[in-house]
Amino acid sequence: MSEDAAQAVRDERMKAEGLGARILKRPELGAVAGFILVTVFFLLTADPAMFTFSGIVNFMTPAAQLGILAIGASLLMILTMSMATIPITAFGPLLVTVIHGVSALTAGYIVACSSIGWAVMAVLVSGLPERFDRLMIALGMAIVAISLLGFLYAVPGGPVWLIVVFAAMEGGGFGMAWTFILRRTIALADADEVQRVSGAIPTVQRLGYALGAAYVGIVANASGLLSMETAADAAKVARWVFVSCVPFAAIGLIAMSALVRDQKGKSQQ
Repeated sequence: MSEDAAQAVRDERMKAEGLGARILKRPELGAVAGFILVTVFFLLTADPAMFTFSGIVNFMTPAAQLGILAIGASLLMILTMSMATIPITAFGPLLVTVIHGVSALTAGYIVACSSIGWAVMAVLVSGLPERFDRLMIALGMAIVAISLLGFLYAVPGGPVWLIVVFAAMEGGGFGMAWTFILRRTIALADADEVQRVSGAIPTVQRLGYALGAAYVGIVANASGLLSMETAADAAKVARWVFVSCVPFAAIGLIAMSALVRDQKGKSQQ
């Protein structure tokens, strides 16, 4: 046996890792295992009513405990829509650069169109009276959901100008709805809960962006982000990244429908 081979045998770092050790190093698998364990625990120990519709509404968000489903729905909508729209910010510049060959500066301008769309639409609709709140929330969130489907097509397939359009639509949808989401959610809250609900809204939004970034990072890595070499590889990653967020947008639209439903008891106060 040569000296190098003997050194390799003696070096513990050269040992091959077992399957169990590799699994333990995967944080996403640990998160799934933890979720399963917690779910099994509650299935075995909790009251079965916890898993009925009423029980789910009760623990969906702290705000839902107030008995006002619309507030919980509002926070859920903000959370899921924030998660659904983070891919274009987190991975859009990299994917657009690799797939379409644009410069990093151009890719940055594309992402900036989302902020520009938000600002422009927020200014345009800022003077609308309260009777338009539900319409603007529904229209804005629908535009955000459409923009996500647009990214699913345009980022891997192009053209670049279409990505710009959908980026502006995404920001514009949020800008169109955001003021009215705040106003309606606060209006539906009890007087002694207004301050708490007002503080929860931006917190939940930032939480959604953080969770969404972590989630799409896992999806991107699993779909080959680190090993992509060609534009076709990057296009495959882009499809997986955006399609994986469609369920969050769907949940957001369902929650939005609860928020814009006529709350007679509150609206007449």
